[in-house]
Amino acid sequence: MHTNNPHRNHVPAGVTLPVAAHDGDPFRSLEAIAEASPDAVVAAGGAGGPLTCGQLLEASLMLAGYMQQRLEVRRGERVLLILPEYPPLAIGWYAALRCDAGVIALDPGSTAGEVAGCLRESGARLAIVVADALASVSPMLEDGRLRGCIAAAPPASNWRRPSGAGRHPRLHEFGDALAAGIEAMPARGPGNTPGLPRGLRTR
Repeated sequence: MHTNNPHRNHVPAGVTLPVAAHDGDPFRSLEAIAEASPDAVVAAGGAGGPLTCGQLLEASLMLAGYMQQRLEVRRGERVLLILPEYPPLAIGWYAALRCDAGVIALDPGSTAGEVAGCLRESGARLAIVVADALASVSPMLEDGRLRGCIAAAPPASNWRRPSGAGRHPRLHEFGDALAAGIEAMPARGPGNTPGLPRGLRTR
């Protein structure tokens, strides 16, 4: 239960995990929990089906590898998440932590102006966005303020499949990123305690 989780403030919305196993490192906690309870359902999946702890870990590692090797996400960067409470939010959250990057989560209803302000303040260059919210990041994709955007299908669709977001040289499909099979780079050193703005949801 979240009430007993020392990392409850660093677990993405919509996810229920048992007690974290490693103080200071939520991703290591996820690894330990997935090893102990791989089949535990941790998030409702809508049309894409529920998400188990083992699936969350595997998907996070695949997305982290894609982000590192295709989108050049490196330690200390910030990743902007504009997603509702469904599995891509959890996967993107833990993938960013696996890259040793920070997480900034904005409400899917955020305007282009709010997104631009967030990018200016945080320095984020990559966004993971539900397809319905692409309009809020399109100006930043066009002028290069975002070097890349990963689009996820909306909750009413199967988020494991392409979002149908269209083509843009800096636009990537969430489902394709998971299916690419790119392994994450070697893990960073011990300790990955999220601090602000990691895990911060602004509206």
